[in-house]
Amino acid sequence: MYKTFYQLSHYGKEDISVLISILESLKVAAEMGAKRHYVELWEIHAYVLEDVDIGALKTFDQEVLQEKVDELAIATDQHSYHLVLTKKKLRTVLEIYQAVKERGYEKQ
Repeated sequence: MYKTFYQLSHYGKEDISVLISILESLKVAAEMGAKRHYVELWEIHAYVLEDVDIGALKTFDQEVLQEKVDELAIATDQHSYHLVLTKKKLRTVLEIYQAVKERGYEKQ
């Protein structure tokens, strides 16, 4: 999965249309794929958005990106989060997610 998205995320981190397309493709993969891939798809979204400066995006772009994250969360049975309120990089969100996962608090 990493090999599919690393260049797209690197070169598309400042292009909202690329980011939205990536999140949409992850959602389609979740809807068409096996449930066992949900966590990996969710983790890839965090990787893709890791270096994106959410605060620098226009308000409407933030809203659309938030909608795509919410849709992916539903498709992968994960808990969504508020992009704008997440002041630190998404790496922190992924670290929190990993800690919750290790403690066994994942959504059942």
